[in-house]
Amino acid sequence: MTLRKRFGLLSLTLAVLLTFTANGYATEWNASLGATGLWQQSHVVGEDDRKKILPYINLAYEKFSVSAGGIGFTQPLNERNKISALVTLRHSPIDIDDNNASRNFRERDNATELTLKWSTSLSSLNIDSSLATDISDKHQGYEAKVKVSKPFKTQLGMFIPAFVVGYQSDKLVDYYYGVSQQESSNGFAAYEGDDTVLSRLALTHIFPLGDHWQTITNVGYTNLGSGIKDSSIVERSDMWGGSLTVAYKF
Repeated sequence: MTLRKRFGLLSLTLAVLLTFTANGYATEWNASLGATGLWQQSHVVGEDDRKKILPYINLAYEKFSVSAGGIGFTQPLNERNKISALVTLRHSPIDIDDNNASRNFRERDNATELTLKWSTSLSSLNIDSSLATDISDKHQGYEAKVKVSKPFKTQLGMFIPAFVVGYQSDKLVDYYYGVSQQESSNGFAAYEGDDTVLSRLALTHIFPLGDHWQTITNVGYTNLGSGIKDSSIVERSDMWGGSLTVAYKF
């Protein structure tokens, strides 16, 4: 069983167990379950666009949480600031088994990361700063990100535009996008991954369907940065993606 499948099975198992327990502790638990349809453009040669239907899990018990974003806890510092620690999963952009163009390449595995986050809620903006480091001995690098968002509540639901800037270390980039001299015999130029700055624009829309049901729609555009798009296995410098979630809040 792959790391990704193990992570998904663990999350789903926790979700089921915690949801049943939540029936007796409604004041302490928050639980939402549903399904997400995901689409994302591929940016790697030989890879198909990612199209999947995934379970949606969002559970919180006091300071602890389980969601698609990770498993961890949050500690409020005051009314405006909180810190979080999450175990998260970074998906590899390349599936060697299904990609004929890179079949003779080394495996680029999913990585388990520890993410530390500082969140600040201002009167006009929300700011999230995070640092994710590899704890699975895969890419052995890190990514630092800053996300600025602003929720707008309207009669048509909640709109949340966001702008994200991320810095990926050279080890992280090289693990997923580097091409060794041996791999270059497949027709790709050798490339040693360099650190890079990525940017992303996103818009999330949350629409309630009664007291319990809701839809969550997300559309995003990502610029990959020179360290990634200079790799010979990368065929585009940017990509679009989106998702639609239907969830039931208990």
